[in-house]
Amino acid sequence: AGVLDTNCFEHKRHLHDGGDPASMRCLYSQASRLNNSCVPNCTKEFSGYSIEIYTSRAVLAGEELTICYTGLLQPTQVRQKIFRESKHFQCGCKRCRDPTELGTYLSSTLCPTCDGLVHLKTCLSCGEECSAELQAAITQLAEEMARELSTSSHCHQLREGLAHLRTILSYNHHILTRARQVYIQHAGHCRLCRSHPDYITSSVEMLQLINKLQPGHTRARIDESILKRIGKEEKRSYSKENTRLGEIRYNLCDSGST
Repeated sequence: AGVLDTNCFEHKRHLHDGGDPASMRCLYSQASRLNNSCVPNCTKEFSGYSIEIYTSRAVLAGEELTICYTGLLQPTQVRQKIFRESKHFQCGCKRCRDPTELGTYLSSTLCPTCDGLVHLKTCLSCGEECSAELQAAITQLAEEMARELSTSSHCHQLREGLAHLRTILSYNHHILTRARQVYIQHAGHCRLCRSHPDYITSSVEMLQLINKLQPGHTRARIDESILKRIGKEEKRSYSKENTRLGEIRYNLCDSGST
């Protein structure tokens, strides 16, 4: 049982009856040998009952091939909890060792005084202290908002919710990222939202974050039509240099298929 718990892959597959996907645990003799990294150089894809491993960037000769055992967009504290409880180890990859998570600040709130980024207990802009209790309260409020958005199908409510979360959470905060995903999924069924600027902005914000954590593995997560719109429309309007919060920065060369 311990071997299965530690080495199995979870796979959800639609059965022939067309109902909800069945959740399966699959053990693959070769894929199970791959170690974890929260900045992996490989990605896994299921094909039927088989698993396929692809490199998502150039890999040096002799470099270890790695995958991420958890959701790539989860913050360190969540990933480490999953590793401890289901894989029985503590990850020591460069992302887990970096309190900023490679400069993404997936768990940081914004300073109530100046809207600057809070790291640990200090605002990086004004230097004011922001207590752990206050940060926890802001995070709890954001969680409640995101939970409400996850069940909403109202375009205006989704966009307003995203806008409010951006005023209290860091640019890449995992809760804000979840809310972006909800809006993008909603837009997949809503023509009105697909033509709204917030759709392309949210999609490219997701692309930026994924490219930071696993360069080259964006096409699997970002709709093909979005990439085409970025290439044809947005490429002329936005620089690839560092930009202010809310502006789009991306590199289409990193969005190759995996």
